[in-house]
Amino acid sequence: MVNAAPVPQVPAATDIDSSTPLRTVRVDALVVLKIVKHCRQNYPQPGATGQLLGLDVKDVLEVTNSFSFPDAQEGEDAGSAAKAKTNHMHNMLACLRDVGVDNNVVGWYQSAYLGTFLSSQLTDTQFAYQQQLNDRSIVLVHDLCTSNAGNLSLRAYRLTPNFIAAHKQGKITAAQLHKHRLTHRDILEELPVEIRNSHLATALLAELTPVPSADESLSLDQHSLGVPNFDSLDLSIDPYLDKNLDFLLEGVDDWSYEQNTLGYHARQLQREQNRRRQDNAARAQQGLPPLDTPITLPNEPNRLESLLVSAQIDQYCSQIEEHSQSAMSKLYFASGAV
Repeated sequence: MVNAAPVPQVPAATDIDSSTPLRTVRVDALVVLKIVKHCRQNYPQPGATGQLLGLDVKDVLEVTNSFSFPDAQEGEDAGSAAKAKTNHMHNMLACLRDVGVDNNVVGWYQSAYLGTFLSSQLTDTQFAYQQQLNDRSIVLVHDLCTSNAGNLSLRAYRLTPNFIAAHKQGKITAAQLHKHRLTHRDILEELPVEIRNSHLATALLAELTPVPSADESLSLDQHSLGVPNFDSLDLSIDPYLDKNLDFLLEGVDDWSYEQNTLGYHARQLQREQNRRRQDNAARAQQGLPPLDTPITLPNEPNRLESLLVSAQIDQYCSQIEEHSQSAMSKLYFASGAV
């Protein structure tokens, strides 16, 4: 289960010209290493969370520091775990303030597995951050599985204004969806992420990088020439793609369950409307006025879960489309179609 990140009860410090629309999130390389280390330590359990600290400068949100939240102990209830996280956050912010380190809260981070991070807990936490701090607060999502494949996955999100306006009503209904023109693509807004190294770190990396000599750059490994490579002929499905398909099937099942819930409510509404028409027709034959009292029905189901499931399915489809090209090409050639 994903651990919710506590929200500071003090406003976040905003620096120069905060009215400029936010365009980029610039993260220090040290912060990236701290986030990756914390998420790997909690693997395979998803939902490792932590605080992001930094500064808001014009259209760039600079993330210069971070710290992790403690994990819930075995047998600890949710209330005690949340209280421990809140106390840890306040103590860390006070210590950073005392030593003169950046302690301005700009958001939080969370680990994910194969792009599975969209949940009501994430939207509620991010909604609290953008309401209690400011609308420029972000959540950084680090995907462990994609990063283990060789590509660092670090994405920055924040809630869209339309979703925030609908979420303020407490429950997202069909009328709210129509009023704010919400779809599953209008929940989160992704911001580009830049990773920045200090000049000293860049100079150190340049010193540590070995420079090959002229003889080494011109030499060829004679043993590697002419050796056949059969790895490209392997027709097995990529485990990454296989797991995405499994998650996609689970997402479709969840979406079908949500649709059945909405369909049941729609059938109840249609049944009550038909009954009201019959009653009004009978009253009209008796010369009585029609009933104008509102039809009482159970509360309409919240459409938030349906939106989140649809957005998660769209995420899985995008990942499958991105990684299925090589697998489909191999199967196409193996089938003899060429």
